[in-house]
Amino acid sequence: MKFNQTSNYDCCQNLSQKNYCFLYHSKQHLTQNGACMEARSVTNHPPCLLNSDCQRQGNDVSCVHPFSSDNITRLIRIVHSQGPPILFVGSINEIYQTVKIQSYQAKYNFVSTILITDIPLFFQYVAAFSFALAFFNAVPCYAFDGQYILLALIEYLSPSLYQRRHNRLILFSLIFGTCLLIINISLAFARYFL
Repeated sequence: MKFNQTSNYDCCQNLSQKNYCFLYHSKQHLTQNGACMEARSVTNHPPCLLNSDCQRQGNDVSCVHPFSSDNITRLIRIVHSQGPPILFVGSINEIYQTVKIQSYQAKYNFVSTILITDIPLFFQYVAAFSFALAFFNAVPCYAFDGQYILLALIEYLSPSLYQRRHNRLILFSLIFGTCLLIINISLAFARYFL
């Protein structure tokens, strides 16, 4: 494999989309040098960490590593069952946001694999929403079921309280629960509007 050798690390300088800058050590060049090589032909070779991993008899073979000047961009090789591996150049966060990989494959073309992954997700959302509504309804607040839950709980825990104390405890608990609910909803809306 021929190197386009340069002493600086930004070695490709946009020659083509096929090429990528790789760093290497060799016996002739003891310092790290950059080489602009075709990325697909380099990634088709087995991986190595040291030059001794890829030594062949009589050949001066070097182990190369992809280089990015911004320290964010990576050369990522995605192996799949159909066709050659996919080479992706970009940030790791970008690949997680743009590429969806799943192990399901539809037996028939008219059945979408979205059904397999999105229907369970839909039911998870329904369950979470139902739990949130049930929890919201159980808050000791006026006109919610929490008002009657609180009344039953106070009557069960302290049946010997005088009626006046009993009513005062319920009143203050309902006022406190209603205030907490109003503050919670106000803070939730304030986050979106401020």
